[in-house]
Amino acid sequence: MEERSRQQSDRGETLRDSVETTLNQARERAAGTWDRVERSFEDRVQRVLRRMDIPSRSDIETLNDRLDALNRRLTRAESQSSRSEADPESH
Repeated sequence: MEERSRQQSDRGETLRDSVETTLNQARERAAGTWDRVERSFEDRVQRVLRRMDIPSRSDIETLNDRLDALNRRLTRAESQSSRSEADPESH
């Protein structure tokens, strides 16, 4: 009886290990598949947005950087102009 119990216990552990291995493999495949689906979806959305001439995040960031630079130049020019107007002898 004791020997039989050990054998069944060993079979149960082997079966459990086999199920866990199979489950882990299935999880890995599902995660890989999901990643591919997600990438494919993102690529398609990007292509549609480009066809519609909608700017990307990078395009908007570049434009914002240029606007910031222009604002700094304008502020400097206005500051110099107001100083020149305040001190007419500096011309």
